[in-house]
Amino acid sequence: MAVTIVDVAKLAGVSRSTVSYVLSGARSISPETRQRVEQAIAELQYRPHAGARSIRSGRNGVIAKGVGASSFALTADGVVWWDDAVRRLQKSSF
Repeated sequence: MAVTIVDVAKLAGVSRSTVSYVLSGARSISPETRQRVEQAIAELQYRPHAGARSIRSGRNGVIAKGVGASSFALTADGVVWWDDAVRRLQKSSF
């Protein structure tokens, strides 16, 4: 069974939210607590679940576009435009 954030919290002796704050950097955590959490993460080989993270954040890093057969996106100009749009979104940390 996969290691969860709760498992990390138990081993580090902190709350689940503290582990989350260490992972996200959303709040200031004391160096001692951060070290305990990071040590528990390493010991348990914890890896955040990408699906859970995308549900929580509302972002999944996927850009998709439905394209019809006669769409502008299938023309050479459309492909260049779409490629440029994706690059701009990636640079903006979308």
